[in-house]
Amino acid sequence: MSERQRVRTHLADGVLTITLDRPEARNALDQRMRTELLAALADDPAVRVVVLRGHPTAFCAGADLKEAGRVDPEVLLARGKKIMTALTDLPKPVVCVVRGHCAGAGISIALACDLVVADETALFTPAFLAAGLVPDMGITHLLVRHAGLLRAKDILLTGRRLSAAEAAELGLVSRVWPSEELERRLGELTRQLAALPAAAAAWTRKLSNRSFELDLASAYDAETSAALLVIEKAGGVTQRPPAQAGDKPTDR
Repeated sequence: MSERQRVRTHLADGVLTITLDRPEARNALDQRMRTELLAALADDPAVRVVVLRGHPTAFCAGADLKEAGRVDPEVLLARGKKIMTALTDLPKPVVCVVRGHCAGAGISIALACDLVVADETALFTPAFLAAGLVPDMGITHLLVRHAGLLRAKDILLTGRRLSAAEAAELGLVSRVWPSEELERRLGELTRQLAALPAAAAAWTRKLSNRSFELDLASAYDAETSAALLVIEKAGGVTQRPPAQAGDKPTDR
């Protein structure tokens, strides 16, 4: 009998849900999961939004340290870089859903997404140094961008565990929702993102991710080039329908 998949995908109404499904290891990343996750992140024109989450009560416990001792570390690190590159280069909004445990490389993956939503059970633990490891999968870059240099070094060097509320205060989480409301609010959010003009959303993501590489003048130029490309592709400036009376934003 073939081994069951570690990464499941489901596409509905333009929303691709990618679920890490190795609950016996809190969704720790072994070689098979890394391979399946990388394949799941391939661009698909039918997809307008990606949701990345874990099953059932943990997001990702980071690298599988039991397997890591049996695999060439250079291979593991190279595959991790490919996953992060695929995630950051994807031309769609990506929402990470964190419930329960999120540790090590799991934090790296979450911070590479556009929005990180969590419920009150979420716990973020940067456990690299406790395992004798150098932080990897881009976390030294991403955590500094989100939390600032001093806070990032505090978190990484001490390995202190952060609650969802603490992570939100530090800028690692976009929104914290009650557990019983998470699925409803997530549905509202993904429907809102799926309705965005795809090209404009893709460029917004790309330009925002490049923001730390560009000075202000270069950002103006990049925005202008992107705007002209989108307008040309659309055949001119189009006016989207105004919000209807009674419409409410999804950010509660």
